[in-house]
Amino acid sequence: MLAHFMALWSAMKQRTYIRPPSPADIDRIAMFCTANPAPGARVRNLSELAAGGCLLAATQAGRLAGVVGLDLGRRAMAGPWIRPQAAGPDLGRRMVVAAERLAARYGMTHLIVYPAENATAFFADNGYLKVAGGLGATSARPGMARSIVRRSTRFARRVREVSEALGIPRDYGARHQLRLQPESRALRSIGKDIYGREQKMAPRAAAAWTKMSAAARAEGIAILPVSAFRTVDYQEGLIRAKLEKGHQLEHILAVSAAPGYSEHHSGRAIDVTTPGCEVLEEPFEDTGAFKWLTENAGDFGFALSYPRNNRHGVAYEPWHWMHH
Repeated sequence: MLAHFMALWSAMKQRTYIRPPSPADIDRIAMFCTANPAPGARVRNLSELAAGGCLLAATQAGRLAGVVGLDLGRRAMAGPWIRPQAAGPDLGRRMVVAAERLAARYGMTHLIVYPAENATAFFADNGYLKVAGGLGATSARPGMARSIVRRSTRFARRVREVSEALGIPRDYGARHQLRLQPESRALRSIGKDIYGREQKMAPRAAAAWTKMSAAARAEGIAILPVSAFRTVDYQEGLIRAKLEKGHQLEHILAVSAAPGYSEHHSGRAIDVTTPGCEVLEEPFEDTGAFKWLTENAGDFGFALSYPRNNRHGVAYEPWHWMHH
């Protein structure tokens, strides 16, 4: 029995894990990668990718074995960079697949790479074909691309159909650095909102919201729910209603996430208000409720999703909080 356990433990230690790196890993990863000439530039670029959730690291027995990233601006794969002695027979393929799956989470249907000459055959073996500059090639190296539709989930395909019907650009997710937010399957009531409608959130988020709103209330601060979980259909209806009123789609998407990309689908986001404040308007930031949230929400796992000048290009929403 002990021998079996030790063999299993040894196998697990040798297994390769591909996951987002911790911030502490960035310097180590920067020295590992050789894509940019200056270490400072590497750290800066990799930090930006990591902050946006677009960097993946492969580790074996706690040691770095490879890195791959996603450059959303160019809709391109960055890397992979692989430690030769740790590569194994299929690490490169696994990292390419991981990057493709990550790209699919941004709603992308194609992914482009700019490989070094000695890596062209590797990408060709993995289904990448040389393309002309029309697919977004902006590198001196020739681009190669492939369809990653097969990496899409059923939810992603549904979102794509809704987006096409509404005229939402195919590159919406990558352009705004917004991931698809699959609808939560498990929901729990958090009571009624200011309009008397029952609102629901994912169980952990609901529990955290209950504790947070109670803590604020104990200090004389009223934080009231306006909107929590929303379906893709509900989000689609919001946008269709605005289009029918003559609003331009570009302006609508500046203040409302496209269906499939709203954090409300996850059941972990909530819009809030406080008595005496106009609902879902910027002046909420001048209230005691917003000040309390700014100082205390993090203790309950909530964070402001869209601060001023956010990287998503989404309008400032001091009322929108997400449980992480």
